[in-house]
Amino acid sequence: AALAEGLGDLPTGGARGASERVAVAAWGTRWRGVRLGGAAKAVELRLGGRKDAALAADLGLSVALGDLALGLAARDLGGDFDLRPGRLDAGERLSLDASIDGVQAGPLDLAAAGTLTRERDGDYVPAAGFEAAYWPVVGRTFVVRAGVRRVPEGPARSWTLGGAVRLDGFTLDYAYQPFDGLDAAHRFSVVWR
Repeated sequence: AALAEGLGDLPTGGARGASERVAVAAWGTRWRGVRLGGAAKAVELRLGGRKDAALAADLGLSVALGDLALGLAARDLGGDFDLRPGRLDAGERLSLDASIDGVQAGPLDLAAAGTLTRERDGDYVPAAGFEAAYWPVVGRTFVVRAGVRRVPEGPARSWTLGGAVRLDGFTLDYAYQPFDGLDAAHRFSVVWR
């Protein structure tokens, strides 16, 4: 029997632990007013006592129209994971994104974003998010986030929360996602620039 239909099914595996580690190298440039970028990723998945690794890539472009940005991204392009006795697909998806940034509300910088994603199976998933940032001094920024998306299937709830602390070239980011009947997912990322 197949282990799971996709990465979204990982939390449904019962009492077995699941984890994911990702190393990313990214690049970006601007060409004739268009931002181009990409990322190469090494991903390791562990489920129960099994593990596998694969390489993946993200590609994207965006254009700015004042404070509005429009983007197109292809994400998680790469191989599948072999976690015998089954396989997990890498979950390739294509997204059309829009965001507005730089709205001032007193001491806060506000931003909002929306996306429409076409999943590998052909399903379309809309999502939206909001961010508020406070920076009392240059190089010290504190961010809170909230988001909502349609969840086609599975135990994931439709809302998420998160935040970040940016200290000069260092960023610590956190995201929280609840699940029905399961422990919540906590995601951390660390960025140096």
